[in-house]
Amino acid sequence: MNKVKITVVKVSDINEIHDDISKLGCSADIAPKCGKFKVGQVFETDMQSVPENFCPHAFCDISHHINVLCEGGNYWWMNEQGKVLVCCTDGFRPVFFCLERIEG
Repeated sequence: MNKVKITVVKVSDINEIHDDISKLGCSADIAPKCGKFKVGQVFETDMQSVPENFCPHAFCDISHHINVLCEGGNYWWMNEQGKVLVCCTDGFRPVFFCLERIEG
């Protein structure tokens, strides 16, 4: 089975997306950016386990895309085969990832 390289390409700031999160029903005092990831971080997986120090919620969100690439699938809207841009589903501070198949 192929592996997939996961590269963090953007860590959104809540202020880029929302003016006032309290209007959306969030009263928590949350950091403006996800504290789990930094732009440029790289992880690898073969879908056997969540990469070390990777957010399990984000992994769950993007795992179906990882699985497609591990199994040799491609996304027709991407210019390069074996690659896709995805993000976690955090509605306040999403993190964007570039997934790239590592042939093997």
